[in-house]
Amino acid sequence: MALVGLKAKREDWNVKNSPAGRSDRSSNEYDYLDDVISDIRKRFDIDPDRLVLSGVSVGGTFTWTMACTGRARFAAYLPISGTYWLSPPRSCRTKPQNIIHIHGTSDKTVPLVGRRVGSSAHSNVHHLLKAYAAIGRYRPSAQKLVKDLRCDRKRNARGQILEFCRHSGGHYFRASDIEYALRRFISVGIL
Repeated sequence: MALVGLKAKREDWNVKNSPAGRSDRSSNEYDYLDDVISDIRKRFDIDPDRLVLSGVSVGGTFTWTMACTGRARFAAYLPISGTYWLSPPRSCRTKPQNIIHIHGTSDKTVPLVGRRVGSSAHSNVHHLLKAYAAIGRYRPSAQKLVKDLRCDRKRNARGQILEFCRHSGGHYFRASDIEYALRRFISVGIL
């Protein structure tokens, strides 16, 4: 297993409707991600079919954006404490993806119900998950309590998963959250 930490090319990820409002084409995040993946594959024996994209906060927003509008190059997505700016999409350019979203119920930076930030706003996480479930035709399959993560699990007819896992904390992630998600992706045959 390899963990690669990415830093946005600029101050922050260039994500649609963000308060920065950038539309700078020179900051093409898709190409940047392709370059990073290509570099990793040249240096290490990495299975390209077992890549997971994850990010925290705006990185979580970027992860959601890539799952819906990016080039489908990841086996799974793990957004943490992030959501779309303004509103969730009504449709996605990519086919439905395997996603586990982790979020703290006491998060004041990116609250589950959303929050105004400058000229934009974080969208409501519940609305995002409901919209994505409709897009991917995910249906409830189970609720699971794993340590202190309460997860609502959904699957679609293709066997893909969409999970919403909550802990009682704030705007952060824990290694145990990532471990849970990776073990879950492995247990359902994604990785």
